[in-house]
Amino acid sequence: MAPKPVSVSPNMPIEKQSRSSGPVVRAFVILKCISEGTYALSDISKKCKMSYSTTHGLLQKLIRSKAVIQDPLTHEYFLSQLISEMASNSRTAHQYLINCAMPEMKILAESTQERVTLTLLNGFRPFRLNAIHGKHALRVVDEEEDLDIADTFLAAPGKVLFSQIKEDTLKKIVGLIKPDSRDPNSAFNELMKDIKQVKQNGYYTTTGMRLQGVSCISVPVFNYSLPVTLNLIGPETRFKPNFKQFLEKALKSAARISRDLEAEFGNAKTENS
Repeated sequence: MAPKPVSVSPNMPIEKQSRSSGPVVRAFVILKCISEGTYALSDISKKCKMSYSTTHGLLQKLIRSKAVIQDPLTHEYFLSQLISEMASNSRTAHQYLINCAMPEMKILAESTQERVTLTLLNGFRPFRLNAIHGKHALRVVDEEEDLDIADTFLAAPGKVLFSQIKEDTLKKIVGLIKPDSRDPNSAFNELMKDIKQVKQNGYYTTTGMRLQGVSCISVPVFNYSLPVTLNLIGPETRFKPNFKQFLEKALKSAARISRDLEAEFGNAKTENS
């Protein structure tokens, strides 16, 4: 009888992942452990719930495969440049998410005839992972993938992305959103009001925040390892009379994407730190 495939979720606690069989899974667990700031062999072994010898052996294999490097002075382990280069391409690193969202993005774009985008927050930087153009002659076109932090977080996508982050983390990055603010506490409190609205309503909408006369409806996508939002974008003149219909369609598409991600990763909705 063939062994049952092991599914490892990116949100699954490390100690649970390490109990899964197979050296590939255990190597993944070690890489994740290092990425979260654990560098000493003894600490990695303890956190991953593996024996000292097993952890050391897997680390040596990861060094030989150029996924991990070891500091010759401190003997601590770090992710290599190779891993950083692999992860730096947002589209490649999150291709499963893109593939999972694409059918619903096509449905939403076809039914509304407006632009649909998928935005992800990696660290403190927003990235547009994918976009489908609207079919009207007058349409919004913005091809930049590496988005401006301040502009994005003033608009609907930023509010929704921030709603998926823990409050203590938000306090640390308010300065990135409003660097000119003389009162960081007021800026933070203002942001928290917007986030409360996102959580109460399940969406956020803005007009003219990034482009004059352009409206955006943003809806959170859950069950992924990083904050994600699905966005519907178009001229205010078309959004006003169709807002209720557009919002309903966007909410349904985001819910179906979240459900598909949950089926793959086996996680309930979580906040991302």
